[in-house]
Amino acid sequence: MLIFRWLPEPDVRFEADLTLTSHLETGEVRIRMPAIQLEADALLSNLHLGSGLQTISGILNGVFRAGQSKNVDRTNFQLANFHDFNGDPIRFGTNKRPRLNMGRLNLIDDEYLVTIDQVDRYSERVRKVKASGGFIVGHAGRIEKKNGSPMTPGEAEDVLVALHTFLSFCRGRWCGPMFSQGSTGEATI
Repeated sequence: MLIFRWLPEPDVRFEADLTLTSHLETGEVRIRMPAIQLEADALLSNLHLGSGLQTISGILNGVFRAGQSKNVDRTNFQLANFHDFNGDPIRFGTNKRPRLNMGRLNLIDDEYLVTIDQVDRYSERVRKVKASGGFIVGHAGRIEKKNGSPMTPGEAEDVLVALHTFLSFCRGRWCGPMFSQGSTGEATI
């Protein structure tokens, strides 16, 4: 099982119940989760040994990928704690009660189009988080090639890294794309 935790610092934890057939120690390990096609470096921090199944847990290190590694039409991502901005209009609500939010940001270069949308009722959500503390995923984005051709996982990763640097500069602290997913047609990969 993978668990994303915000506090005390954002990290991705893993936990598994295993029947161990050999000695295992805490420290740096490489974990594999074939069901979600994940292989990543990790820090094994807890061993709970008992009769039958043993529980192990720890934290994934660095950037990791899960799922198939193939070309995609677009890469979707989330942004946490990015600031409010005025941009192009986004329509929310129903046809009978539409609402416009001026919260779309389009970043365009020679090859890529990056669209970042602020979530509906952003200010209300921020007020709630400020009252209780923590983080808010207040923006969703997508990366597409301008010519409509597919992008490789490496190309998507390069744009995500560049976005992390640019958005951190805009925010004045570390702030970058997270929970990225590749999509082709209607399918998420």
